[in-house]
Amino acid sequence: MTKVTLYVDPASNNTSPTCGSQLIGNYPCHSIGAAFASYQHLFAVTTDSELSIKIVPNTYFPSDRDFGFNPICQNVTIGSIYDGQEVVYNNTVSGEPYFLYLHTQNDIEVNCTTSLTINYIKFIDVKSVCGINNVTFTLNGCSFIGGSAANPLIYHQLSVYDTTGVVGSTVFKMSGCSISGSEAMLYTPNVFVSNVEMIVDNSSFYNNTGSNIFYLENSTLALSNSIFYSNFMRFNLIQFNEPRFPVQSVFTNVTFNENRGNSTELILQRVGVLTIKNSVFTGNWFLTSLIVAMTNLTVEHTTFANNSFAANSSMILGLNAKSLTMIDNTFTGNHFGPQSGFVGAVNTPVNLTNIEFGANDFPWGLTQTCQVIKCSNSGVTFNNVINDNDDIKWISCHRCLTYGDYPGMCPPDHHLSIGAIVGIAVGGFAGVCIIVVLTVVLVKRSKRTQYNTIQH
Repeated sequence: MTKVTLYVDPASNNTSPTCGSQLIGNYPCHSIGAAFASYQHLFAVTTDSELSIKIVPNTYFPSDRDFGFNPICQNVTIGSIYDGQEVVYNNTVSGEPYFLYLHTQNDIEVNCTTSLTINYIKFIDVKSVCGINNVTFTLNGCSFIGGSAANPLIYHQLSVYDTTGVVGSTVFKMSGCSISGSEAMLYTPNVFVSNVEMIVDNSSFYNNTGSNIFYLENSTLALSNSIFYSNFMRFNLIQFNEPRFPVQSVFTNVTFNENRGNSTELILQRVGVLTIKNSVFTGNWFLTSLIVAMTNLTVEHTTFANNSFAANSSMILGLNAKSLTMIDNTFTGNHFGPQSGFVGAVNTPVNLTNIEFGANDFPWGLTQTCQVIKCSNSGVTFNNVINDNDDIKWISCHRCLTYGDYPGMCPPDHHLSIGAIVGIAVGGFAGVCIIVVLTVVLVKRSKRTQYNTIQH
């Protein structure tokens, strides 16, 4: 592979179309866009070449001509000349500036691969957009600060969907990154991805406002060793939406701390399979739920502490889900409004194993309205479940069954609706009538046969 290095210095006055070959003097390009144009001018650009753009550490104030960097079908790495010295990309352009704009005309599907890596750049009120497939986009140690606009900070929506049925032709990676201080508009998420495999590690998201931090359509999210704190989301912190193919996401060692909802849930899982492991939910408030699962959810070795919920809430809610499984989790010090509970199940099979519902705070004088499990049209299996909240009910039953350590907790008359019971009674009576009629017919037929035999 041919490797090319070009240099960028914001203080350079070099406007030559062949800038950047040297760092000394006035050779560096004045912008990243100019460096990429020089690369295309100087070298026979092929997909087996690799461009490295090295930037002199400084605060960079780009102009209009510096936006729209579009390295389709190339292998490009951008970062500081010196490790550990930060490059600041500070927007002074009005409107919606896109540092990166990966897109094709007329929504043409791209058959080549694009690799773009950005290392240790601070973006202030700057965005990126990707609208092509077959891309690996990696951010290492980058930060996005501020921004108040109608479009997300990071927007990856493929104009042509992968028809193979496999999510992952486009991969978006964030490692050691942060997003903070964003004030997105009402229906605008901070990060929007569609048909993308998203991998986030060792990153932080704080002091943001918007509809969501992550909004994922038909995408997977592998989230690890990261923290979300002091965000105000009008809808959800993370939302999985619109399935086209099966997707599976995993959160490992993630902390959700002091995030504010809007009488909403923190995580909304409409699609796919989600597993949350070794994580912490603490101090989140003004919520109806921490997690609402509408497909398959598993939560393991996770702590829920000091979160606050409005009335009629379920901390974790399975809503028409295929399964809700919880293993080795602890609940303590949470604050509930009236008619609330830890786990809600609506048309969802629930399996609880090694769960401790520690001492929590329920509304004084209204504890009788609260319960550990709020169950409707569901089955709940208990395996080594401890409840230290003696002043609330174990379970509220509406056509539910319980299994495991506590079978039969729901009275039999709650298993079926009145209509179903009447239906069974009517059906049983009709069955008896049918049996009587058949018996009479068979007896008459038998007697007729015997009479005919005697006559002959």
